[in-house]
Amino acid sequence: MQTIKKLILLSATPITVFYPLPAVPFLIFSLSQSQLDLFIFLKIVVISFLFSATINLWNHLNDVLEDSIARKDNLFLTDRNLRNFVAVLIPVFYVFSFILIYNWVVDPLSIFLFPIVIFFTWAYSDTFLLGRYFRRFKEDYKTEVLTYVISYPLFSITLWTLSSKINTTAIMVSVLLTLFGLWGVTLKDIKDLTSDKLAGYNTLAVRFQPKTLLKISFLFIFLYYILLLPMSIQGLIKSASLIIIIMILFPIYTLHKLIKENWSFNENLIRPLNLMASSNVISIFLIGLVNLF
Repeated sequence: MQTIKKLILLSATPITVFYPLPAVPFLIFSLSQSQLDLFIFLKIVVISFLFSATINLWNHLNDVLEDSIARKDNLFLTDRNLRNFVAVLIPVFYVFSFILIYNWVVDPLSIFLFPIVIFFTWAYSDTFLLGRYFRRFKEDYKTEVLTYVISYPLFSITLWTLSSKINTTAIMVSVLLTLFGLWGVTLKDIKDLTSDKLAGYNTLAVRFQPKTLLKISFLFIFLYYILLLPMSIQGLIKSASLIIIIMILFPIYTLHKLIKENWSFNENLIRPLNLMASSNVISIFLIGLVNLF
């Protein structure tokens, strides 16, 4: 039981708005439903949680060497049997996710879109098959960004089709969530800069200065909030959603602090950065809440 508990915790690391936080499922359910069908919400949560947990486990399983170099805790480092078990389990989860999508979606286009997401999320971490002959997608910033640019919108649209057919709102929501995702992508590798260099990776953090990545991340998160305006004007979301734009004050406050500190990381920035991250996640829940009824 202790191993299962650790495995579940590992599957929820890192924490994302797809899993274990149900922010994206809630947002998609709220905007795609004309009637509140909780069974539909359950389907969206199941796919979002199952697939995201699979991606996380797959990533941790393939990062054993890197985590060893960085001296990070990784459940698979010391338990070879568990490593072999999960290596078999991951393809099963991928296939099971596709079977559920095949049977649950109301728009058949997702049956063709979802395998693209599967391929990119697999190749992103894989060291067992393609990774033996080609550089993993996560090891180079170009293929890493490409993976997110393709997977984020397509997976969002796939979740949408568990409730409704693809429409303009679905496409715009996928763009909104992609901007949100790219905000996180530009920052996530900074903490792993040393281990990425030792492993010979060419990630965003290795290729660009933290100052540059921070500036790019603010561009994406500002665009995320600004996009709410045309979506509201076009009637894709309720006009009351515009009040959520006020959450942009948190990134503005953090940006002010960074400029004041000359874009250098220090203890004074921990609180503003954490506050901004929390407010950005909360904004997704709020958009869903405003549009729920």
